[in-house]
Amino acid sequence: MSDRETLGNNGADDDLSLPKDAKKTIAAEHVIDALKNYLTEVQEVLKEHKKLQKDRDKKSSRLENSGMTEEELLRQQELLFAQSRLKYQAQQQS
Repeated sequence: MSDRETLGNNGADDDLSLPKDAKKTIAAEHVIDALKNYLTEVQEVLKEHKKLQKDRDKKSSRLENSGMTEEELLRQQELLFAQSRLKYQAQQQS
């Protein structure tokens, strides 16, 4: 398998700065440019992930700061589910 085929299989060929109609050898600079483009995309995804993680941490600390024990929260959740089931069953019978 040639280098071009190997890079194409890895998805990096799309970012290589080679003319599509030219049959030139892939130079190290082309690979570096493609990796730089890929790195920019990865950094954007990482930024988004960190933001989502921060939001998730805020939500979990809200539960911790609720003042309720895990057992109380579980009982409350079960009660809400039971109420929801009753409401759903009542709607089905109507």
